[in-house]
Amino acid sequence: MSIVDIVKENCLYRSQQKVDNYTKSLLEFGASSSDVKKVTDCLKQKNEELASLLHEVELIENTLKSCEIKDLKEHSVFFEDLEKFVKKMKTEENRQQESGSNTKPNPINTGAVQPRQKRHSLLVSQLKDCLRRVEASDFLSIPSANRGRIGRIELNLLLKKVYDIFSEKYVHKKRSFAPKNEKKQEYESLKGRWYLPLTDLLAKFSPKEKVCWKLALPSLIYLKRLEEIKEHDNIFIAAVLS
Repeated sequence: MSIVDIVKENCLYRSQQKVDNYTKSLLEFGASSSDVKKVTDCLKQKNEELASLLHEVELIENTLKSCEIKDLKEHSVFFEDLEKFVKKMKTEENRQQESGSNTKPNPINTGAVQPRQKRHSLLVSQLKDCLRRVEASDFLSIPSANRGRIGRIELNLLLKKVYDIFSEKYVHKKRSFAPKNEKKQEYESLKGRWYLPLTDLLAKFSPKEKVCWKLALPSLIYLKRLEEIKEHDNIFIAAVLS
């Protein structure tokens, strides 16, 4: 029996007892049947309203239980998908490493592209350093209040996603810092930073990644991987330069 059922039965029992006690007392003092009816009818009406209200509470409780079961199933599917994604990423990484080791550099025009390659490598290195992996020691250092219900694998998956989004915005377009936007450049806190509006970041996330993001952000802020910057009505996510 649930708490709602216990409260319901107790309330209805006590309410009915009051009606019976009032009826008994009024009859003992010689009240007429019409007078007794006037008093007890009001109490009975309130008793029926209470029963109806408690029934609604019971329906809401059942709805909440079904939602909890659904959330648990979605949560389970989410982490199964994450596990598959990790395996896929590892396979792709191994394949890239194997193909990279078998590729020989072309000596033709290497001097012309060398400065560009160096600059590109520097940008990649800077961004990778800002959004570096969360090691086991880092994860254990996170206070429980910040960690919440998030694991190290999920943190690293989300960091990889953020890195890809930042990389697409800056590195692949050969931009070392923020895109030219006069309104955003007014904010001193954003000058010379790798940053994106939160809305742009969330637009690239899947629904499951958005859920994971809410759980992961406090940990990533604590580990100084990311910083949440609020300017007027705008929220920006910036990489923390180490």
